[in-house]
Amino acid sequence: MESLSTSKYITLRPKSEFLHDYIAYYYIDQESKHGAVKEFIYYPHYKNALTIYLNSKVEMDKYSSISKPSKKTHIETIYLGAETNARYVKIIAPYNKIGIVFQPLGINYFLSSKKKIQDLVSIEKNGSFEEFSPSLSARAQEIFKCNSDAEKVTMLDDFFLNNFNGFAEERLIESIHLLMGNINLSTNELSAHLNTNRKTVYRLFKRHLNRSFEEYKSIVKFRNVISSYQNETDRVKLTHLAYANSYYDQSDFINSIKKITGSNPKKFFSGLSNVGSEDTFWTLLNQV
Repeated sequence: MESLSTSKYITLRPKSEFLHDYIAYYYIDQESKHGAVKEFIYYPHYKNALTIYLNSKVEMDKYSSISKPSKKTHIETIYLGAETNARYVKIIAPYNKIGIVFQPLGINYFLSSKKKIQDLVSIEKNGSFEEFSPSLSARAQEIFKCNSDAEKVTMLDDFFLNNFNGFAEERLIESIHLLMGNINLSTNELSAHLNTNRKTVYRLFKRHLNRSFEEYKSIVKFRNVISSYQNETDRVKLTHLAYANSYYDQSDFINSIKKITGSNPKKFFSGLSNVGSEDTFWTLLNQV
């Protein structure tokens, strides 16, 4: 007899108004049907996330993530930062995972003052993030046992409220604010505004976002294009999208989208799906 499937993917915002500046939303992703497979293409975002898996083992490299059921791995926490390329994702059921999606600098507010994202994540660590362990793992065990989504949010809120440390790098906070308001901002302009030099700007972005300013800027521009496309009532011409989002010309637009997604803009946008109620956009290859 075929096992019944219990599937869920929902996004929920923190109940705490205080946390909204640091955590964009949480998500809950579950599938109980043994052997079911979910496959999709994940695209870069200027936000970053922690994903907590219950009884799954995650294998991860620069271009792919594959998770499989595992009785040996009770809790595994994976960090996904501001990536520069699309990622193939395969999840084999049963799985149960919770995600915390941070605002651009959000996760930095919960790290101790001596810790930097650049030092905590690497390909060699296979995405594994242990900075909040064992306390986050212990809290996650409690959350996974809870049947109420609202209570899960409360428990996550409590954890991050209790682990808030602040973030003292005002220059980077100002940099992100300026970039979000002006995607044409250059490194020289930013350096002048901060009254510092290009090397300092590079170092700030690498330490706390694990990307250079130019890399991060390209990711922001890419997500702006997705937002522009999705917000149009009538699908606009790609030429309009290119100029509206500050690409030099249509050729620059096509090359930039292809470099990030592996597809030309027409194919990329035609296969894009909004998942959940937040700004999560995937290309679904196989959905359980």
